[in-house]
Amino acid sequence: TRTLNLILNHEVPPEKILLCTFTEKAARQLRDRLNIGLSQCGASGADIHEMTIGTIHSVCQGIIDEYPNEAGVGVWSKTKGLGRGYMVLDELQRMFFMMDHFEKIFGTPDANDKYMGQWRGFWTAIDKAQGFFDKITEENIDLAKLRGSVDPEVAAIGTAMTAYRTLLVQNARVDFAHLQWLALDLLERHEPARREFESKFEYVMVDEY
Repeated sequence: TRTLNLILNHEVPPEKILLCTFTEKAARQLRDRLNIGLSQCGASGADIHEMTIGTIHSVCQGIIDEYPNEAGVGVWSKTKGLGRGYMVLDELQRMFFMMDHFEKIFGTPDANDKYMGQWRGFWTAIDKAQGFFDKITEENIDLAKLRGSVDPEVAAIGTAMTAYRTLLVQNARVDFAHLQWLALDLLERHEPARREFESKFEYVMVDEY
């Protein structure tokens, strides 16, 4: 409704609107509902094909793809950016990636047969750790502070997350949370990317935000 209001009542060009949602299905539904709404208002000729409608992750990937060599310089790698040819891991692919590099991330079990002092079994450790890794990335938490925590479990998570991120860099892999992290860092650090993004869009809206 807000988007229809901008197009119909405020004459905002559709290409100046960025509309984000959380799943590909929801993105398709938003596009369909916009077309239906325009038709019901007698404005079926309005062209929304130039409007950017997508998931938050696809929008972030689009930002990164415009500046792949600049994305992550200094935070992803000390000397270079993400670069072209990287692969985005979906949830299942990430689980197998973590399994392939399990010992490098989680180490060996303790005397109680627990990994990181918390979890028994490969898949349990992977499943539980993913939630922590996403939270750490999305909240942009300092890994050095985590590793230096007096709480051994927090320190272990920080160490595992550091190893996981290092492996992503070495293998040119990115998970969904890191797409957001890298896009935000790019817009904060790289002036040309920020200027381009700001000039391209007048309105940025996130579904149900």
